Amino acid sequence: MHAPSGPILTARGHPNVRASHSKTLELVPEADLSPRGTCVLGVALEGDMDAVAGLRGAVELTLTCQGMTQHLRATLNPAWLPGEPLILRRRTLPLTRRTFGFAADKGAADLDRNFIAGLSDSTARLEMEISPTGAHAPAGALFLAGPAGREDARLAAARRLADLRLTRGLEGLLREIAAGGRVLLESDDLGLQAEAVRLTAEAGGQATLVGGWSAAEGARALSGLAAETWSRLRRWPNGKPARRDLLARLADSGAGLLLPLPAGQGEGLLSLVAKTVGDREAVLIVAPNDPQEESRRGSLIALAEAPLPQGEVWLVVAECEPGEAGQLDSKLAALARRLQAAGVATKTLAAALAETTHLSKRDAFNALIKDE
Repeated sequence: MHAPSGPILTARGHPNVRASHSKTLELVPEADLSPRGTCVLGVALEGDMDAVAGLRGAVELTLTCQGMTQHLRATLNPAWLPGEPLILRRRTLPLTRRTFGFAADKGAADLDRNFIAGLSDSTARLEMEISPTGAHAPAGALFLAGPAGREDARLAAARRLADLRLTRGLEGLLREIAAGGRVLLESDDLGLQAEAVRLTAEAGGQATLVGGWSAAEGARALSGLAAETWSRLRRWPNGKPARRDLLARLADSGAGLLLPLPAGQGEGLLSLVAKTVGDREAVLIVAPNDPQEESRRGSLIALAEAPLPQGEVWLVVAECEPGEAGQLDSKLAALARRLQAAGVATKTLAAALAETTHLSKRDAFNALIKDE
């Protein structure tokens, strides 16, 4: 037997272990397992999770059970904290905070079937040794503590394990993120939070929530977008005309927008926002302060053209100067003027511009006639 070179976690087998999932592998702390857990190798997971969370970058995982051994490699997710599931995924980005390791070279279905057969015995003992390979760690993670007084187990874990804790400024943030470290920001300063998230994203790191956050508060914090004023929508009115009129009023104010995208309506609403508000910087926040938490950044138009993530989704839109929303690109405007001069009807041009630019027909029409 070789000397351990990293933390060792233990679990035991279960009659329902199938290990048939091709993209995921998981160990669970629960003592029982349903047949639906096709990625699970073992139950009753135990071990020093703080030691595991202290590892960085690429690791080799050695699985041992009943004299048989399996090896796989993965890269650890710096946003993972003890208390989250221990899930290894073959996928790369984007990550959710519940992902323990990503870019794994094997899923459960890739393991030797004799090894898996041994795990169907409830008395079987499974060991997982996690050994760093020395490869450079990916960019690290920023943990945003919730408003003062709102504690939870993740915040306690972040305080134990943070490489750097900040309360007033951001000195050292980029150094730790570049080194794959964890940074905990405990501040109610919204501007400081936004700057920290923005810098972390630019450095390729992740931002995640710890402590008590409401969904709306968490979505705004994770967006990294700062605004003098925010327009928050708690409930959408019924009917497309009412929704379009509401968005037009919000767009005219120039304020930052914080909008829920209800399940089943999200893609239509996102497209409507892009058409009505114009192409501003925006962020989609999936399941804020939930294990499935995820952030997607881009322009409103680009986000509207991509498939919408599953789960609770919030759209955060950057502020702009009042009156800027709905303006035409200068080259498109010049082309439209020439077509108008050639006799093309303004309504026809407005319809074509709305389809091409994601402006509303009304905004495109108004932009065409304002200088006539």
